[in-house]
Amino acid sequence: MTDILTIARAQVLDEGVGLDREQALECLRLPGERLGELLAPAHEVRMKWCGPEVEVEGIVSVKTGGCPEDCHFCSQPGQFSSPVRAVWLRQLREPLDIVWSRPLPEGAEPSTVTVCKDASGRWFVSILVEETIRPLGPAEKRVGVDAGITALATLSTGETIANPKHERADRRKLARAQRDLARKAKGSANRQKARLKLARIHARITDRRRDFLHKLTTRLVRENQTVVIEDLTVRNMVKNHSLARAVCDASWRQMRAMLEYKTVWYGRELVVIDRWFPSSKMCSTCGTLQEKMPLAVRAWHCACGALHDRDVNAAINILAAGLAER
Repeated sequence: MTDILTIARAQVLDEGVGLDREQALECLRLPGERLGELLAPAHEVRMKWCGPEVEVEGIVSVKTGGCPEDCHFCSQPGQFSSPVRAVWLRQLREPLDIVWSRPLPEGAEPSTVTVCKDASGRWFVSILVEETIRPLGPAEKRVGVDAGITALATLSTGETIANPKHERADRRKLARAQRDLARKAKGSANRQKARLKLARIHARITDRRRDFLHKLTTRLVRENQTVVIEDLTVRNMVKNHSLARAVCDASWRQMRAMLEYKTVWYGRELVVIDRWFPSSKMCSTCGTLQEKMPLAVRAWHCACGALHDRDVNAAINILAAGLAER
């Protein structure tokens, strides 16, 4: 490692010594404090932005983030004007092998680039740009959403969205990986391999859940002008040890957070009704309030003669209450 630090320091100081990819990645694995110490003599590092026709090379300052694996590269305003097609770090002789998740907006000027590594060992490059999001055209539909476990969301239109239960699908793999990790000696190379294997399973569950919630919330926001949901107290619900795992896997709080910022982006309205509103016990036809409604009851008859599906009836009442609060 001493030789790599010496070579890297010489490279930062422009002494003409280069690093290959393996040595540069080894430097990137240094904790944030060590990376900052490594770059301290120069206080700057060079990054290159390659456009479709021209290449622009600029000097950016370096800051180490709160995470030991994070490193932030901050540019001067207006320094990079060409579209970004590739990213070079000063320690590399070729561009980073990046799989772009999306193209950058037209005319965007990067202000911050963050190189980080997650617990599963995956490297990410995040580029911060300013973008103006255009609101969607007005929509005529309004929808109430009742969150659940068997059905992740039940809409006031009668549509039921099944809960994919991502954690449950990988529960056996997760348990096996946790047992393997517990058997390994602390500080050993095998324990590090087992930790990475466990972290990859957790990352797979998290990524699939986030992807599903993004698609669901984007669809709700695009199709409806007003979305009405309940104010659920998830932290109190997880105190029920019989439902805690299922509640966490459903990730209702993350779904609400996505709806909150997406409705602001696209010019929609999100209404959150009171958590104590009796949406399940109230008849959506006549308004009669039932005294009790155990969780085991999934369908019930009202005195007015209406037959209700518990979740659909709750979603209809949530929509009505939300429209009345506007």
